[in-house]
Amino acid sequence: MDEIHPLSVSEAFDNRTMELLETYYPGFKPTITRNGDFLSFSLPADNESEYSFVLTEFVGERQITAKRVQSPPGEYFWYHQFESADYKDDVSRLTDAFNKKLAIILSHDTRVRQRVGIVWASFRCEYLDAGRWRNLGFSSTCLRWTGLKPPSGSLYKAVYYRGPKGRNPTRS
Repeated sequence: MDEIHPLSVSEAFDNRTMELLETYYPGFKPTITRNGDFLSFSLPADNESEYSFVLTEFVGERQITAKRVQSPPGEYFWYHQFESADYKDDVSRLTDAFNKKLAIILSHDTRVRQRVGIVWASFRCEYLDAGRWRNLGFSSTCLRWTGLKPPSGSLYKAVYYRGPKGRNPTRS
């Protein structure tokens, strides 16, 4: 069960993460939820946004998750994990990589591209940079019949946007 955690965000996340949040969301006071050892909070979303981002910390590892606005509980969507093993258990390298991706997300419009096939659902997060969409560098995939629930629909490709610039006619 999720509950409000008594720690402040600065106790759960490093100083650079806090500086990034203060730069892009001055005065933002997130509510941290706890689910077991997982600590997480949602970033604010603009009214036009079709999803928001959630930052999670778990025993020194991090994750950035996109969650669709008004999604049903348990819906599977894009995420990017930062696991200790990927950084040879070097916490500073993991933290730097997390903060670099977070800075991109906070400073650019983003979109999540979804492809649903018969067997797989895949997601890719991209950011708008100088009029071009660039891959954020991580794609997530799930088997459709494993209990993970991607956004429903027939076999299709969908694009979800966060930020007003992503809705311009030059998108591709």
